[in-house]
Amino acid sequence: MSEPTVDYQAQMGNEVYKAIVAITGELAKEGISKSSTNQQQGFKYRGIDQVYGALSPLLSKYSLCIMPRIVSKEVVERTNKNGTALFYTTVEAHFDVVSAIDGSRHTVTSFGEAMDSGDKSVGKAMSYAYKAMSFMLFAIPTEGDNDADAHSHEVAAKSPAPRQPSPPAPAKAPEKKPLSADQERYFPRVKAALDLMYGDDTAQKKTLLKRLTTFTNKEGAVITGIEDYRVKDGQGLKILCSQIEKTAADQASTLPSICSECHADPCTCDPIPY
Repeated sequence: MSEPTVDYQAQMGNEVYKAIVAITGELAKEGISKSSTNQQQGFKYRGIDQVYGALSPLLSKYSLCIMPRIVSKEVVERTNKNGTALFYTTVEAHFDVVSAIDGSRHTVTSFGEAMDSGDKSVGKAMSYAYKAMSFMLFAIPTEGDNDADAHSHEVAAKSPAPRQPSPPAPAKAPEKKPLSADQERYFPRVKAALDLMYGDDTAQKKTLLKRLTTFTNKEGAVITGIEDYRVKDGQGLKILCSQIEKTAADQASTLPSICSECHADPCTCDPIPY
């Protein structure tokens, strides 16, 4: 009695789906347990290691290969509440599910998203895409809030825009105290020297003023700031003015340490020739 003839041509193209069905049946019995714990929020989840651990022996048993292809990737830099940079990555992956028996295949598309403060956001996104593909392809039983139909949301009607309150009356600008004679004498010279050195760079001007007006007093306390008593009186302002003009003179030969017109310190010209 002769052996029955097997029509291999008729069976071509079926093995990939037979393997998918067989693996689905195996995983339907127990699913994949949630054995990992999220350290920040404390909830249980199925990690990529658990998915690999459950699938690998079944893929080998039923001669099935899953080969990923990343077809697109987007990385956006964001910042967390502590100011740390986070890299938010989205990948689109195609997974070729191929039977090693007859070469038949089926391609599954999946997406993965992940954030990381280092160099692992792409790997995390790829792992998520693999997990999503596995759970959907093999219908792996899950527990948790994964179903969009599990909750319904009622949208409140738009309320009329609230009336905008009248803008508050502009606050009165505080009255400026009149300058003393010493301030009127030295402030224009200080401003002219600072403008010559730094132009409109206010930060550089403040840095120089802070450096020149910071010192340690006789009690050992560190005093800083142009509003200190050391520069309020005429002698202090004269010292500050000469220091700034000397600094400017070191940078620009056009500004001497004393007035080039009257050769007096303080300058007696009106207007000041700077």
